[in-house]
Amino acid sequence: MSDPVPRRIPVWVIVPPRTLLLDVAGPIEVLRRANIEQHDVGFEVRYAGVSAMVSTSIGLRLADIEPLPEQIDDDALVVLPGTADMIAFADDAPDAEIEREEAALVAWLRAHVRAEHTLVSICSGALLAARAGLLDGHDCTTHYTCCAELAALAPRATVLENRLYVEDGTRYSSAGVTAGTDLMLHMVSRLCSPVVALAVARHLVVYLRRSGRRGSKGAITSIPPCIARRMRSPRILRARGRWIRSRASRTRVRAICRGSSTNAPA
Repeated sequence: MSDPVPRRIPVWVIVPPRTLLLDVAGPIEVLRRANIEQHDVGFEVRYAGVSAMVSTSIGLRLADIEPLPEQIDDDALVVLPGTADMIAFADDAPDAEIEREEAALVAWLRAHVRAEHTLVSICSGALLAARAGLLDGHDCTTHYTCCAELAALAPRATVLENRLYVEDGTRYSSAGVTAGTDLMLHMVSRLCSPVVALAVARHLVVYLRRSGRRGSKGAITSIPPCIARRMRSPRILRARGRWIRSRASRTRVRAICRGSSTNAPA
């Protein structure tokens, strides 16, 4: 009996000018690793943009970017990274040039991304999606510093603040930067399996997976049950007891020393 044919999922990463590099590298590294961990689903990633070469937020230039496609498969994922206000460590293009490229990208999004396409906006990429009208009627989020701007650009959308990521139908959005990795792990969990997502997270040394409803400002992750059980083991509890007693002993010594110094004759 022949092996089943793996499901193929085309992924278009739309590369805007002044791309925030981590918005691309984090989520797409999740997909790269997912292809290694299993073979039932194959993510086929391509990069497209207005220009064949784009300077990223840290000055590194991305080359060989394909032209924006004339057609997108119905089952495609369209990933829209965020942008930086300026380029660091390298020469930056004039704002007028950036604005022209962004306008061309927004026009392409409006013309080619349909309701059935899965749109994944990372960080301030949601602002470009909003300008194209692709978030209308949907819940969404973005980096917490951009929420007010997103609400102004998409008055028909519901902007949820203090969320790591939001899923609403075929529209996915993340709070930005590292939250893009959380969002893509969530999507791998849905498209492949939670086991695959956990294996990817382990390889990327993302020990604690964060849920979308967790706040994006000063987010504190919960401890998974497996780690909580390990922390309650007798060996760990004995070690914690020794550490606490040691800390208490040092505190008493410092207090005695301070008292002796205070009571010393002038």
